[in-house]
Amino acid sequence: MTFSTLLYAISFFAVIVLFSQSKNVKSQTEKILPYAMTYNTWTEDADAAHDLAVIQGELEHLPGYKMTDIHLWYPDTQSRTPLMAQSDYNQVLDFLGRESISVSDTGVYLVTGNADARMKGIPTSVEAFLQANHLSLSIEGQSDQVITLTGFTSGICVVSDAVFASLAPQLTEKTITAFLYDQWELNRESPDAIFAALEETLEKRDANVVSAYRYYRSSQIQNNLTLYIGGMLSFVFLLAVASFLYSRLYSQLDAECRKWKGIVKIGLSQKEFSAVLNRLLFLILCVPFGAALLYLWVGIFLMERVTLVSNIPVALGFTSVLLVLQAVLYLWIQHSYRKSVFQKVYEHNFFTD
Repeated sequence: MTFSTLLYAISFFAVIVLFSQSKNVKSQTEKILPYAMTYNTWTEDADAAHDLAVIQGELEHLPGYKMTDIHLWYPDTQSRTPLMAQSDYNQVLDFLGRESISVSDTGVYLVTGNADARMKGIPTSVEAFLQANHLSLSIEGQSDQVITLTGFTSGICVVSDAVFASLAPQLTEKTITAFLYDQWELNRESPDAIFAALEETLEKRDANVVSAYRYYRSSQIQNNLTLYIGGMLSFVFLLAVASFLYSRLYSQLDAECRKWKGIVKIGLSQKEFSAVLNRLLFLILCVPFGAALLYLWVGIFLMERVTLVSNIPVALGFTSVLLVLQAVLYLWIQHSYRKSVFQKVYEHNFFTD
């Protein structure tokens, strides 16, 4: 039973997690990169006007096309935690269809730089910069949703427009241009055309273009391959469980029947005998299965803390299917095994329902 439970749990958990990851590639991509495409310059040699004209020329005819500039302001060239004015941040939120925020002149709103992570506090570099300008701001809220490519910053500190205006002369601006259009996950031609047109600039690393489609497609291929391999291994584990149970039930059938014959001779009725067999089969078939489902859901809830997209919807559907299949399998084996036992114990004059 322990062996069956272990293999069940491993197989179920692997299939659910891998299938969920494969099914939710688009949702994961949008959490990591919330735009269909982004552009930013790395060096002064980049011709931003030309590059943006190329990108706009390829995308502006697409349904749902829109673009916006994301203005990030850094205290120094070494910092990875920029500041933003509340109005600029709300403009980005409106672009993404999210609710706007409000920050007082004594507060700061923290925005994560990594998807589904939370900042532990105002970064030391920003805190030092604020103190140098005689400002002591308290945290008034935070978001675990990125507004740039995850990892592009270590976080963003949003301050009120008045506070930002007083700090702006000491800040260095970096601008990211973001693009959105409908069904970007199906559009390969536009990103390919843009990368081809900007190949020289990108090779020199004067500018950077990030395509959500390319990340999505790469993740999709990788996840589907992992699901195929993991699914095959899980199927092998389930076959091992089936083989183990078959061996347990039928390899010792003759010995078990000799034992039951002796018990029947001393007065065990067919109804009582049938109930005993049902309990035995339930113990062998259903208890390991039920324990495996319990361990599965413990693992699913633990996984929710570290995954970008919830596995619970897939787990619910998969559990429902498993319960139906297990019920059918149990009823079929119950009928087949009981019939075989009754044939041997009652020497072909077996009881039938």
